[in-house]
Amino acid sequence: IISREVIYVSGCTDTHPDRTISEVLAGQFRENFRNITAIIEHAPTGFGDVDDMTSYHAGIEKIELVERIKDDFVIGPYTARTSIGFASLVVCEALVETESASRIPSTTDRSA
Repeated sequence: IISREVIYVSGCTDTHPDRTISEVLAGQFRENFRNITAIIEHAPTGFGDVDDMTSYHAGIEKIELVERIKDDFVIGPYTARTSIGFASLVVCEALVETESASRIPSTTDRSA
């Protein structure tokens, strides 16, 4: 959803386009961030413009691995981030579901 120069992404999981899920844990988390990237790059924005990100985890004990992988994608020190653990997610095989809010830079932001 794009509203007032902000792209809101929700319900983004670690599934491949064919709805399968990687058998490798790190692969699942990378796929989650690749899926977010694919959505936000349709607008003139990227991970450097993400202001807020919340992730929901089936089994919060893997959070350190998610944080390391996140650092490969999220650019800049200004992203507000929250991680929440649950027993399971609606997509039963999924281990992480993410929502984010990214600002679409104005023309003056891009020229600075």
